[in-house]
Amino acid sequence: MNEQRGNIYGSGVPAKPVEPAAAPGGPSQMDLFVRELLLRQRRQAIALLLVTVLAVVLVIGMIYYWTSRNKKGLYHPEERVVTETARTANTPVEETLPLYLIDPLKYIRPTPLPDKPAELTVDWVKQAVYHLLEGEKAAQSGGYAVALEELDKAQRIFPGMKGVTRLQGLIYLQQQNYAAAAQAFEQSLQAEPPSFGVVNNLGIAYLGLTNMAKAEACLLAAVGMDTNYALAYFNLAMIRQRNGDLPKAAEYLGNYTRMRPEDVSATESYAMMLIKLANWEKAAVVLSELGEATPQSSVIQFRLSQVLSHIEEKRSQALDVLEHAIKLVDSRKALGWLARPEFDLLRKEPRFKTLSESLAKGQE
Repeated sequence: MNEQRGNIYGSGVPAKPVEPAAAPGGPSQMDLFVRELLLRQRRQAIALLLVTVLAVVLVIGMIYYWTSRNKKGLYHPEERVVTETARTANTPVEETLPLYLIDPLKYIRPTPLPDKPAELTVDWVKQAVYHLLEGEKAAQSGGYAVALEELDKAQRIFPGMKGVTRLQGLIYLQQQNYAAAAQAFEQSLQAEPPSFGVVNNLGIAYLGLTNMAKAEACLLAAVGMDTNYALAYFNLAMIRQRNGDLPKAAEYLGNYTRMRPEDVSATESYAMMLIKLANWEKAAVVLSELGEATPQSSVIQFRLSQVLSHIEEKRSQALDVLEHAIKLVDSRKALGWLARPEFDLLRKEPRFKTLSESLAKGQE
């Protein structure tokens, strides 16, 4: 009877027995509950922290990944196409137009040329460009006749098109048809503002025609447009030399050699001009620099010794150079050099006599 009273709302199941109270001095049931609750909260906090850190790492990784793809042009394909097109356009190719213009032109079929200047339509522009490209390709491969024919076709489509006569002039120069080249460049100068290239090439054409007056006028005009064009000075030097103006020729050739010091042949010619002009100090400087660049050239060393002999305070140095020059050739060639009148100023020097006698004994 008493057991049923303990569970008046139950269904006949005995009530759970009450646990005995904690012993005096030990943790109570409430203390244990609080400890378990705090431990559970701490575990949840640690788990939440780990999840947060992982989420942050994933977000940073995704940002870096997409940023790097965007920089490399992989995320925006249209930007990559632009980059590759620019790089291709900067690569030397046979054609002078960008590839995105060249490719469609490959499928153009030549049509009969018009009897009169064509209208400015897309089709005729493509036809003209097609003939221009074919002409340039033929010229680069040495087919000058085909190149001129193709350029003529382009000019027949658009007679007023500028720049065609300039290309024709270059081809005529390659053919050494200087009269036709001069005519083409003259026409180009009438149709376009004067440019350095056309003026210089016109001078080359007149040089081929041995019209020195017109050639020099054109080359001087070209130098006025571009003072750093070395070949114009070289051609001016040759013109002045042909006209017998050695001082001016040396001046122009000196400008050329300063711009092209690697041209040993031209530098040697410049030194010979200075020798003929008896400009010993300048000739010594030029030959010394040339000797440093070509230390095994016996001719340069003999020439330098000859020039230094004309400078009284440098005759000892002239003999030093002469000894070095003799070591570069056999005794027979060395005796041939010493017998030249260019070394008369050194013949009275004891060292020169010793060198001559030693070489003579070697021939015995």
